[in-house]
Amino acid sequence: METSYRTGTIEFMPFPQQGEFVIVGGVAMALECARSSHRLLKPSQTDRLTTFFPELNHTTFESTLDCLGKEWDRIEKMVIEEGETVDQNVLFESISRPREGMIRYRPRGTVLSNDIENWLDQSFDTMVLRKPLQDSRKLVPSHSEVVDASC
Repeated sequence: METSYRTGTIEFMPFPQQGEFVIVGGVAMALECARSSHRLLKPSQTDRLTTFFPELNHTTFESTLDCLGKEWDRIEKMVIEEGETVDQNVLFESISRPREGMIRYRPRGTVLSNDIENWLDQSFDTMVLRKPLQDSRKLVPSHSEVVDASC
């Protein structure tokens, strides 16, 4: 059975007044069950970030990505522990609400998937690592890609 997920990207924007950002991760939150997942650049994968923002200290990126990873691990643990009592649609809206700061969440839409982990991996490769998309249909899982039908 396919599950619907709200999806978004995580953007690193050290100078909000200039509007420049780099996508450093992606998130997905199930709408019908207690499940969420994320992908982030590893703190050691900062070459792309330092290319975009050479004036910033390398450790700024590492510490930001490290804290961000810990925060998403905490959110995913909370979603699992709280179960159906967490309205993930409200949680997603709260996280992606526009606000000032170095990290921004941009909603990207809703996806129906049997395998959100695979979908996130492919989206991460394309949107964050900027690997060429071999087949545009890969970002929309097909019915034949059933890996885990449970939520």
